[in-house]
Amino acid sequence: MTDQTPTPDSERRPDHVVAARSRRSLIILSVLAVGMFGFAYANVPYFYKVCRAIGVLPPELGEAKPAIDTPDAARPLEVYWMANSNDVPIAFSVKHRVQDTTVGGRKMNEYRFVNLTKDTLYFRPVHDVAPMQAGKEDILTLEKCFCFDVQKILPRQEYVLPVIYRFGEGLDPETRTITMSYTLFPSTKEQYDAFMAEAKSAKSKTKAEDAGDSK
Repeated sequence: MTDQTPTPDSERRPDHVVAARSRRSLIILSVLAVGMFGFAYANVPYFYKVCRAIGVLPPELGEAKPAIDTPDAARPLEVYWMANSNDVPIAFSVKHRVQDTTVGGRKMNEYRFVNLTKDTLYFRPVHDVAPMQAGKEDILTLEKCFCFDVQKILPRQEYVLPVIYRFGEGLDPETRTITMSYTLFPSTKEQYDAFMAEAKSAKSKTKAEDAGDSK
């Protein structure tokens, strides 16, 4: 008995009909792709706002911050603080990792030192400021700071040292954030003794000068 099952229409269509439908499908898909790209391109600012709101867009990819129309002395600043023990066996930390201040404003932060060993340690803290212009002597005033002083810490000793600072009005107007980084470097007893002797000599000289001025 002969099989009389009908052949599907798609199998009976001529090749040129199938090719024409394939071309139409390709054209439709291309138009849709172009339209979607155009829609996305036109809404880039909107996408930036959404991404910034949910915290997935780095600040440098966003729109530039508008200029602050305030007197230079009242210009707000954000100061970021870092503490690096640099393999010196001291627990070294800062009280405030971020501080808000203004150009010309006086501010204080504190660093904590803990000797983790049973030995007396000698070290020198060195600070670094970024951007570099913010760390210049005519810009950054450190009223109180332990930077570059050779330190001595007894076994298991713990102490806190302050940093009192101010950024002057000569600071670059484009600067909004500043990083203050302190790193500990190992030192020796000989270097500590020499540093203390020099500091004592400088103090005695200052007292003598003050006494001479008062006469």
